[in-house]
Amino acid sequence: MACLSIAFFILVQLPFAANFKILSPLIIEKETTTTIAPTTPKRDIFFDIFATASKMDVREVPVLMTFLEDDSLDFANNWLCNVGDYGLYQNVIMISASEKVKQELTRLWPTVHVFSIEKEMSPYQDRERHLRCNKFLARAVLTVLEAELKVLLFRVDSVWLQDPIVLLQSIINNKRDVNLILAGFSERSSDLDTGFALLKAVPEVMALWNQYIVMIDEILKRIVQPNVNIPESENERNYFSQLVRRRFGRVKHHLLTVDIVADDRWYGAPLFRTENTRYNLQNKLHVVRNYFADTETLPRKQMMKDARHWFIEEAADWACNEDSVVQAEKSVWRL
Repeated sequence: MACLSIAFFILVQLPFAANFKILSPLIIEKETTTTIAPTTPKRDIFFDIFATASKMDVREVPVLMTFLEDDSLDFANNWLCNVGDYGLYQNVIMISASEKVKQELTRLWPTVHVFSIEKEMSPYQDRERHLRCNKFLARAVLTVLEAELKVLLFRVDSVWLQDPIVLLQSIINNKRDVNLILAGFSERSSDLDTGFALLKAVPEVMALWNQYIVMIDEILKRIVQPNVNIPESENERNYFSQLVRRRFGRVKHHLLTVDIVADDRWYGAPLFRTENTRYNLQNKLHVVRNYFADTETLPRKQMMKDARHWFIEEAADWACNEDSVVQAEKSVWRL
C-alpha cells in the first residue's frame, strides 16, 4: 500500500508545495540551503498500473480491468478475440495470478497490458489466496480511480454481443447523478456483480471502494486466526452488495437488468436457433456472463461452445475465428 499512498500523496499535495513543508522524499523542503537531488520513488506493481493507466486515452473508452485466475488463459483469449473490432485493447489492464498466463497473453496480444502477481500470491492458499487476489485487484482499481479515470470492471468468461461501453456512456450522459453502473443476477436479486461494473472517479465511489477494501481486510484478519470459522456468506461480493444498497458514501447507482447483461442462467436455458424463434433482443442484449455456471454439471467452456460463443481455434495457437464472432453478434437467442 506504500507506493499507492505515495502516488496519491503526490497528486493531492503537490499543488500546495509552495506553501507547506512536505515531509516526502519526493519533494525538497523549501528551507533547505543545500541542493539535494529528489529521491526516485520505489516502483512496484501499483506504481506501474498507475503509470500505465495515466497514459491511456479515456475520452471514449474507460480503463478496462479484470483479474485472471490460473485457468483463465482460454477465456482471456476468447474474450480478446470477441472484442477485437471494438478498438479498446490499449485500455485493457489484466492482472494475472500466473506469470505463465501473462507471458502467453503478452505474446499473443502485445497491445494489452498484463501484470502478474504470482510472486505476491505464492505464500497463500485456498480462501485466503482468493481474498488476497480480490483485495489486490480492488487496490489496483483504487489506484486508477485516484488518477481520475473511469474504470470498467469485467470478466473474461463473458461474451460481448454488442459493445456495452456505448450503452454505459449513454446512461452516464442521461443520468448525470449516477456514478456507479453495475449488474445483478436473475436468481440472486440481493447480489450485485463486481464482475461487471462501471465506476466513475468521484469521491463518493472512492469512499465506497475504500470501505470495500477495508471489509476484505477484516475478513482476512479473521480467516488467519486459529479455530475461527467464517461462513461462506461472509464474502467480498456480499459486502460490496451491502455497501451499494446502503448507498455508502452517498453513491447513486444504476442497475442493469439481465435482459441487457445476462448471467449464467442464459446458458442453462434452451437456445432457440431457428429464424422463426429468435427473440427480439437483438438491440437489447449486450453481454452474457458465464462465471457462476455449475462447472460440475456442464463446463463453462462447453456451454459457450454449444451456444457458438467460442471464437478461438485452440489447436491453431488460439487463432481468432472472426466469422464466428460476426455470427454471434448477429444471432441473439431467446431464453
